[in-house]
Amino acid sequence: MKIGTISKAAQSVNLRANVTTVLASSIAYQLTRFVGAQTGYWAAITAILVCQSEMKTTLRASRDRIIGTAIGALAGWLTASLWGSHILAFATALLCTLVLCNILKLDVAGRLAGVALAVVVLVHRVQPIWRTASDRFIEVSVGVIIALITTVTVDFLTKETKSSVRAEQLLSGPIGTIGPQE
Repeated sequence: MKIGTISKAAQSVNLRANVTTVLASSIAYQLTRFVGAQTGYWAAITAILVCQSEMKTTLRASRDRIIGTAIGALAGWLTASLWGSHILAFATALLCTLVLCNILKLDVAGRLAGVALAVVVLVHRVQPIWRTASDRFIEVSVGVIIALITTVTVDFLTKETKSSVRAEQLLSGPIGTIGPQE
């Protein structure tokens, strides 16, 4: 396999985005474990979901994840507080949450709200409902924040590296050679 082919294959895999996702999810998980979160995996899952190949799409995914989780955690808290984890209460709350998000033109956030609602209402818990809902929002927020910081950092470092490589190439070429030429 030629070097150019390897380079094109690496670009198509988007190694930078994959490394960013791995770093963000690992850091988010470790951070939540460090502070004693019982379900820190939600931070890691969130980082995996929101890290995209471009900053613009990462920001959009992050926004949708935060809004959806906030709506779903609140709806889940209200539902579980009032009616428990009864399937009819869950189904009604899910329908209302999805319709509300559609009306607000938050379709993607609506699906994510449904996930948060399901976790808060349906997952067996030993802690108060408000704690489950707030933990979910906090863990998701940590995942989003770490994903954004990691994406910005990796983008900055890879652009800096590309810039310095280009500068070296310019300075080492026949026209841009610095110093005495033989």
